[in-house]
Amino acid sequence: VLKKMKEIFEYDIWSIALTCCYVLVCLFILTILLSKRSSVRKNDFVALVLSFGILLAFFLLNHFLQFKSLPPDSSFYADIVRDFWKHYDSWSPGVKVYALLNFVPIQLSFSYPVVLVVLHVFFYLVGIVFLGKAIAIYSAHHQRKLPKDFFGQLLLLAAIYPAALIVIPSLLREGSMFFFFGLTTYILMLIRFPNGRYRKVKFILFIISLFILTLIRPIGGVSYILAILTIYFLDNWKRNKSKAILKTLLPAAIGLWFINKVADTFYNLQFTPDWLGRYRASHAELFQSEAYGTDLPWEGLVNVLHSSSLLFFQYSLAPLPLIIGPEAMLEKTIPLIDAIFLLLCLVPLLYLIREKTYRRVIVFAFVLLFVSALFETNINGSYRHRMNGIVLLLPLVVIGLNKLLVDLTRFALNILKNAKEIREA
Repeated sequence: VLKKMKEIFEYDIWSIALTCCYVLVCLFILTILLSKRSSVRKNDFVALVLSFGILLAFFLLNHFLQFKSLPPDSSFYADIVRDFWKHYDSWSPGVKVYALLNFVPIQLSFSYPVVLVVLHVFFYLVGIVFLGKAIAIYSAHHQRKLPKDFFGQLLLLAAIYPAALIVIPSLLREGSMFFFFGLTTYILMLIRFPNGRYRKVKFILFIISLFILTLIRPIGGVSYILAILTIYFLDNWKRNKSKAILKTLLPAAIGLWFINKVADTFYNLQFTPDWLGRYRASHAELFQSEAYGTDLPWEGLVNVLHSSSLLFFQYSLAPLPLIIGPEAMLEKTIPLIDAIFLLLCLVPLLYLIREKTYRRVIVFAFVLLFVSALFETNINGSYRHRMNGIVLLLPLVVIGLNKLLVDLTRFALNILKNAKEIREA
């Protein structure tokens, strides 16, 4: 495996020089994105350099020490970088889409897969900055002030996110996916809370970005659309329950009927709980010990709700042994660290959810996770595919953590003050 990694990520003096140049250019572009008008906060810039360095350092350490095996698709993607057109006809549709969407970055890599790793780190951090800006717009609309070093803390948290350490410094599609995920969310906030300019242009850019996001990972695009519809329904329901039913449930029912009709006509598929049960069962032999939730009951409303809940929690906290055996957990060290990281992130999130301000964002992330959880059957893919929903919550983790620390500090100071007053009395 070590030999294979060194073959894929071969380097020479030219690739090293190109990598150094690209790192500087990427940091320059990210600094411009972080700036509001003229300058960037010193702490934010330091955090930016550290976050870029952490992700690249993990890649380099893994390259030399090989403590994390390469994803199976790495060889295919390395071939794309080395010779874009040579084996194009033999690629799967998913790999072809990936290659075409990354045509420019691949050409900029000059046949060096190691250079594309730098660009993927750049795309990921750009996506994080866009998400941060989206939350900043959302917070400003609700008269909520962000922490002083919000962007710096967000970048560092995104860099030490264990799943990102594994997935982002690689040749996989997640780097590009997070770029468009962040961009789509940022434009969505610009449309939702407009300043009165370029509304049509923003809407067109939103559609294009969402379409590309869907091409990169179809379930990610579908769940994003469903999350938007969920928030739209909840907003309408709050204002007028009858109107919400007519404006949301009726079109949704018609849309689901149409999707089922098309799927049944062309693919002989029907999106029903019974079909979902058969779909998951069909993956038991394919993934064998890595498969999970392949024998859950789907008959009746109670079983549907129970099975869906189990899948959601197992997907969100894999590889913790909820509906899988403990042996799977013990075999996956970094995913286990990722699950512990997420449990720690729950503390500031649960503290923040007491306020109504950010509940829509949490609901949005919940829909992203829930929809993907229904179709994920491979425990090894859970920590990678749940990243969209988790990354969306990272800005809220930063906000909640700062609020929690401020309130704890005030609480401690009040105790000391009261103790002092008692002693003086």
